[in-house]
Amino acid sequence: MLEEDSLFHYRNLALVEVDHDSLTPHRRRAVERFALAGGRLLIRDERPEVPYAWAWYAEARRAGATEAVPLGDGLVYAPMVKLDTTESHGFFTTALAPAAPAELPPAAPRWDRFQVEVLDDDIYEPMEMEVLPGGEVLFLERRGKMKLYDPFRHTTTVVKDFAVCTEGNYEDGLHGLALDPGYGKENHYIYLYYSPAPCDSTDQLLSRWEFRSGELVEDSETEVLRVAVQRETCCHSGGSVEFGPDGLLYLSTGDNTSSKASDGYSPIDERPGRSPWDAQKSSGNTHDLRGKILRIRPLAEGGYEVPEGNLFPADGSAGRPEIYVMGARNPFRIAIDPWSNYLYWGDVGPDVGEPGKYGPESYDEWNQAREAGNFGWPYFVGDNFAFRQRDFATDEVGDYFDPTAPINESPYNYGSRELPPAQPALMWYPYGPSEEFPQLGQGSRSAMAGPFYDTERLYPIAGRALPAYYHGKWFIYEWARSWVKVVTLDSARQEIVQIEDFLPEVPISKPIDFKIGRDGAIYLLEYGNDYFLNNPDARLVRITYSEGNRPPIAKLDIDETAGGVPFRPKLSAAGSSDPDPRDRLSYRWYVDGEPAGTGVEVTPVISRAGKHAVRLEVYDRLGARSEATRVVTAGNARPRVALVADGNTSFLFADRTALDYRTSVEDTEDAAAGTLDARQTVVNAAWVSDARLADGIRRGERQLPAGDLRYAAGETLIEASDCYTCHKERSENVGPSFVQVAEHYDDETATVATLAKKVIRGGNGVWGERLMSAHPTLSEEDARTMVGYILSLNNGGRMPLSGTARPGEGEGSYVLAATYRDGGGDGDTPPLVGQGVIVLRPPTLQAEEAADGLYRAVVPGSGQPNAFQVVAFRPGGRMRMANIDLTDVGSLSLHLYPRSSGEIELRLGAPEGKVLASQSVAGRKEWNDYTDVVLDLPQRNERGDLYLIWKGEGGLVADDMGHHRPADIGWIDYLTFHRAKQTARYTSLK
Repeated sequence: MLEEDSLFHYRNLALVEVDHDSLTPHRRRAVERFALAGGRLLIRDERPEVPYAWAWYAEARRAGATEAVPLGDGLVYAPMVKLDTTESHGFFTTALAPAAPAELPPAAPRWDRFQVEVLDDDIYEPMEMEVLPGGEVLFLERRGKMKLYDPFRHTTTVVKDFAVCTEGNYEDGLHGLALDPGYGKENHYIYLYYSPAPCDSTDQLLSRWEFRSGELVEDSETEVLRVAVQRETCCHSGGSVEFGPDGLLYLSTGDNTSSKASDGYSPIDERPGRSPWDAQKSSGNTHDLRGKILRIRPLAEGGYEVPEGNLFPADGSAGRPEIYVMGARNPFRIAIDPWSNYLYWGDVGPDVGEPGKYGPESYDEWNQAREAGNFGWPYFVGDNFAFRQRDFATDEVGDYFDPTAPINESPYNYGSRELPPAQPALMWYPYGPSEEFPQLGQGSRSAMAGPFYDTERLYPIAGRALPAYYHGKWFIYEWARSWVKVVTLDSARQEIVQIEDFLPEVPISKPIDFKIGRDGAIYLLEYGNDYFLNNPDARLVRITYSEGNRPPIAKLDIDETAGGVPFRPKLSAAGSSDPDPRDRLSYRWYVDGEPAGTGVEVTPVISRAGKHAVRLEVYDRLGARSEATRVVTAGNARPRVALVADGNTSFLFADRTALDYRTSVEDTEDAAAGTLDARQTVVNAAWVSDARLADGIRRGERQLPAGDLRYAAGETLIEASDCYTCHKERSENVGPSFVQVAEHYDDETATVATLAKKVIRGGNGVWGERLMSAHPTLSEEDARTMVGYILSLNNGGRMPLSGTARPGEGEGSYVLAATYRDGGGDGDTPPLVGQGVIVLRPPTLQAEEAADGLYRAVVPGSGQPNAFQVVAFRPGGRMRMANIDLTDVGSLSLHLYPRSSGEIELRLGAPEGKVLASQSVAGRKEWNDYTDVVLDLPQRNERGDLYLIWKGEGGLVADDMGHHRPADIGWIDYLTFHRAKQTARYTSLK
């Protein structure tokens, strides 16, 4: 109803304790425009105001708290006491519904009007990018490659592979990129900030290059500025380069300080030889360029000049004159407001999850500099929360630092002792929920400042630019939490008014740069999940907006992403769709850039070992296109693991105490290499209480975790957390592999409890200087489950290849699994895991849990009768139960409510398949008058999909809006499979 095209048909609207996050921005703006256009809005909401959630709604509540007040051409009333019926009717009107005059604020877009197109998904540690005037995207990889994406050829080429240093401070490399303000008109200059090799150089270099016709002009490099650094140890390189509207260049630099030996608090270690662990040498040093944002004007002949208005005088007496902002930790992405010329940046904070004797808990920040200033690090964080003086030799602490008069007395400080007053952050947030800024969520943190949207600087390209609703707004993004949000500022462009979601349902993986092109589209670089790795989910995407015809949505499905040679993957575009009704789609397939077919499904033959790029292009009847890409690997087929068991393998009947099984393994590549060893197969069994995991395994949608199945829930928790950003199962990354952790510790209860607390609080010391971030939002129970899973990886609860499993009693489903990891194949193709799985569910299932597919049947949602508790059927509706083993099953009973008389059928294999049983059901008058229906089944030693079909006549019912629809014929509450008395054998082969 709260859609603009329907809302304006009404005269009056009442909002009763509306949840702010239940209304998308376009529905909120529809309400605003409705009231401003002449509608009458009654608000009943006694809850406290949520800061920055919905600014207009909060203002309307305050304005109309005591009486109805005009708001535009409309009327708003938000009484703090409940109105009686007469008062309510007196406020509402019978006048004509309001029209939408042209002077209203622009409507907000529906999210289904945005399209996400993957431009390149073969990227290794992306950093910064620029969108060129012609639409090409020039971007950097940290390890040295500059690449160019061509939107006309849909290809990416390497422009230059720079020799960069990535040792010592292993965050160094090729970092920053900016176009000169006159690029394409007055010159072809670009600016790069990088770590030139060899590593015995201790300078970061900002230089200017010429970039013409897709090529970097050799020998055109002109040095602009050098930043002296240490390369003894990690971290924090910063490296964002941006130009302001006044033509000044801004460069962010990190504090170049290890954060891994200060317990997650401020690194101010003044002991001899500890300079790399003391940020007072850099961020807190007025005469050092690290931990700063510099502001300069590059000169045509090279070098630069210092503009007026920086933090220190031009003579350098009080500090380096290039410094505009000091007191930064790792200002990784910066932006300049084109209207106010204010500087914004995200600053990545330290790593402790709770306050302690050394100071406050950790915060990330978004900052705003209206003028030059000191923003506090390493003495303050967030809203000027102060750390304490600390003696790292004795572990004694002193006074809290004073934000009004910070003092730097470090022996590694060669600048001023007395520092400028510290400025508080514009926004700050911890690991846990933020009281001040609740829209920012919780979890790991890495704040990034994105661009401002200005419709006046766009090329007139129809059908692509963001809508006018976003004009003047600021985009921020979060690397660790993988989201983008939109910030509205006040008319003075100084204070935050509102923070709202942007495309929250679109999955993104660690956004590391965000640009808006002259075409008005968003270009997003995604780093991918893991630090410092060639992530398969790293990619360059373009987000566009369509007011009219929308391009189709390409969906590429593959039955198997790896196989031997020749490899014949089955590719399908059947899941592709078009958001506009009645559009016809056509398809084009490519493998490694070569045409591979035009059908909905194709099966190419791949004869060369290695990785191969598969691309699907989907076109609608007007020529709008989208594409999807995947990578398949030829040279190694997945192992075939057979798990054979006696009796029924779908349900664990009450009288069943033992399960006899045996396992066998086949692997073509291992057999050819003489390395096939079935004894390496891991067999284990356990009760799995996580219903989603058990169902995913049963349906083939989820892989079993590698560890002991008793801790399977731990793997699910790890998958949902940020653990895989720093850890891999079998190889080191930032932190040790999980297998290394498992080999290092025993799995005693006390050890699990100790490590669980460390996961929550964070810490370092066991694995050198590597620091584990805090996870304060985890419960101790969840943390113990996660640790239990990790410690089980070198054990696995192994059972013999053949034997007897004894389930006993447990909660959820009993899972028996056999797993074999092969040795890889031709062309250095990676190892693959094959599994055989048997999932035994309880024979009594809630209907909504038993359903693997519904047609003309639904699980009622929130606010409906029996919400989330039954499956409701319309006449002819059906419920599919996938891959059911009928061995030993004698009957199926249904606990149901029949609203009308009808007939229930159970069919095998398809909706029109063989009828196994049927039963007539008489309708009941009372809505809760349940009955039990028993379907006797013939003895069948086979398995397949079962279809439960309910036929009959349900009549019509009217909904709240007066619209008629077919009525439900009834609903099923739960069902039970009953055991017969014979046994048979079933094989699970996956």
